[in-house]
Amino acid sequence: MKILQMATYDVEQPDHGGKLRSHHIRRSLRTQFTVETLSFEWNDEEDASSLSVQLDQNRWAEFGISGMLSDWGICVFLEKSEKCYEQVCRNVRAFSPEIILLEQPFLWPLVERFINDGTLSPSVKVIYSSHNIEVVMKRQIYQDLFSPEIAKQYTDYVDNIERGVINYCSGAIAVSEIDAKYINKISPGTQVQIYFNGHSRPQNGPEDKKWQSRFANRDANWVFVGSWHPPNINGLRDLVISLSRQEGDKDFAMWVLGSVGNGLAATTPNFDAKDYPWLNITGLVSAEDIDSAILCSSGIVLPIWEGGGSNLKTAQALLSTKCILGSEFSFRAFEHVLDEPGVFLVKDADSLAKLVTETHPEPNYIRSEKVYALEWERVLQTLPNFVLKIFDSSEEEYRS
Repeated sequence: MKILQMATYDVEQPDHGGKLRSHHIRRSLRTQFTVETLSFEWNDEEDASSLSVQLDQNRWAEFGISGMLSDWGICVFLEKSEKCYEQVCRNVRAFSPEIILLEQPFLWPLVERFINDGTLSPSVKVIYSSHNIEVVMKRQIYQDLFSPEIAKQYTDYVDNIERGVINYCSGAIAVSEIDAKYINKISPGTQVQIYFNGHSRPQNGPEDKKWQSRFANRDANWVFVGSWHPPNINGLRDLVISLSRQEGDKDFAMWVLGSVGNGLAATTPNFDAKDYPWLNITGLVSAEDIDSAILCSSGIVLPIWEGGGSNLKTAQALLSTKCILGSEFSFRAFEHVLDEPGVFLVKDADSLAKLVTETHPEPNYIRSEKVYALEWERVLQTLPNFVLKIFDSSEEEYRS
């Protein structure tokens, strides 16, 4: 059986949470099915010669797209660029999937278009892979960025496509009980299975010596790993502001890995790194760098105060066996491991800043079997059987 996974990003070399979840979902499904990914990436050129599609971001202004609308802006681009759309259709028809696995709702208008124009068979089954309750998260993001009228327009659009795929799909997977209940509220008869966010256990590697050297001159070195995503950026900004207000010598360093640090610098008015000598923004780094930085550090900081779904970085932190300093919110959907050794959670950024400056952690903490059950292979072990169950039951309904 052939499954076409559809995603708003390439999943071959995953470097943020959504990519990692999609990558490991595909890896799990490939144990029983033929799975390919129709992915879209914004670039400086257009190339739809394969299922890994490149779209020209230089045409954003022409098509009314912006960086903050780039996820569902993919559908807008394909509506405007008929030649690109036709090539995408040829590639989808050549693969001829029986199941569409839709990662997040943003490409749902494209799936509908495929079905309506015959690119996909009307009998194709759609499985919705929810990463968040998107409308809740997008509402907050749009309210922060746009006028009330435009924010409502964009939020309503996301709400409509999210509800659309939930009402149409033959089954769904979710990251938390809250998200599963939301799906069932919209479509009470839909089969929903919860697969919590997981991660891979960090491994020592060739970058260890580099990070040991970087960490040598401070009492404590704390790591935050995150993508250019508003909840990550806002949480980091709150923590940095609180840390800058802390009195006394700051004999610690905060190391920010991933594009969240670049996002902080770009979106904070009058930001100057010289004002924060203890803050080190590295930008995008390799997976090996992330593993080594985590394992050589004093611990991981999780300054997350908003957003949907749950955080893969929380699973990553737990599996590392390092100290974790975080917000209570960062452990949503991980409530069953709140009491693990070396986990210190607080309600606000000032309290988290106090932990960063005062905590003297152990090198590692012994954690329970519940933590090791967060490895992707174990989290997603039953996913292929669930997909087969959805397919079989929807086939019966289709025949009847």
